[in-house]
Amino acid sequence: PCADCGREIKVAPANKRALTVNEQKALLDFAKNDNTYSVYYPIILFLLSTGLRISDVVLLRFENIDWRKNCIRITQYKTGKPLSIPLSAEIGEAIIAYLKYGRPSSEESAIFLSHNAPFQPLNHHNNFNSEIRKYMRLAGIDFTAKRHSGVHTLRSSFATNMLKQGASLDNISQILGHSDVNVATSYLRVDPEHLRLCALGLGVVK
Repeated sequence: PCADCGREIKVAPANKRALTVNEQKALLDFAKNDNTYSVYYPIILFLLSTGLRISDVVLLRFENIDWRKNCIRITQYKTGKPLSIPLSAEIGEAIIAYLKYGRPSSEESAIFLSHNAPFQPLNHHNNFNSEIRKYMRLAGIDFTAKRHSGVHTLRSSFATNMLKQGASLDNISQILGHSDVNVATSYLRVDPEHLRLCALGLGVVK
């Protein structure tokens, strides 16, 4: 149990879902250079940089982005809870490039559209895992049958990055959209030293 808060915090053994920093860079570099204005580069960047669910990424609308305050405000599709996250310069530039050079001309309020007529908003029920796996393979990332590869790989990578940067499990859970800290730990791939300590005073992790 947590020495400071009395909660039982369980962390699963390090899994093979998260990408290393070098693998993340290779994936982003390939996605960007393969077709700078493809819809998949900003989507992959969103998943790796924000930890949002794929449903919340593909459902993004223009009104969700506050360019003046550099933030993104959404109501999470799965939980119905509001969430506000920073809009980084990298994501902002990727969105602008896509809107200027990649997005089909449309009056749709959804940001990301299919590239085939009639250019409808992407369907968040579609399985994006195959496309993510394709980009991973082409980027030279070695993933085996034991590694869960796809959308969850990118969310796992984001969560692991945050933990290593000192974010609390509570904060990671909130961004991932989980009410239970223990659910968020399934996304984490960290070394034993990180597993032993809860960030920001949550106590010992067991």
